[in-house]
Amino acid sequence: MKFDREHELPSSLWILGDGELLERVFVNLIDNAIKYSPMGSQVTFRLRPVAKVVDVEVCDQGFGIPAEDLGRVFDPYFHATLTPPIESSGVGLSLRFVRTAVELHGGSVLVESEVGRGSTFIVRLPTEAPQPESPRAADQGLADYQTVDRSDSGSVPNL
Repeated sequence: MKFDREHELPSSLWILGDGELLERVFVNLIDNAIKYSPMGSQVTFRLRPVAKVVDVEVCDQGFGIPAEDLGRVFDPYFHATLTPPIESSGVGLSLRFVRTAVELHGGSVLVESEVGRGSTFIVRLPTEAPQPESPRAADQGLADYQTVDRSDSGSVPNL
């Protein structure tokens, strides 16, 4: 897996949210990228700060999702029609979970894909300066702050 920084990241990047839910979001996306890509292909994890949000992209060089299936990939129990066919071990809920968890954090998720070239899932999350005991955090049940610190080592940050 490759961690890619196309833009200089701030020394700290704060995302108000539930760390366990957000970790599960990215684990699901990375797991799918690996599962639906040929052996030996590359999966890229990219962070892009944009104004008061951060885009987190998971890109693969996989089989891609047919255009007619793109509007349904977040539907529960949906499996895209893939060539070559992939034997999936899941029931089709991981992307539904991803969308729900991201939206609970005030974010959005989109997918771009081309058959034979791969897919990119873009998670857009709002960023905020840390405000311990924030009334907003307490109201939403989001008590934990998670930080992604810039790493000069190029490794994937611990989310």
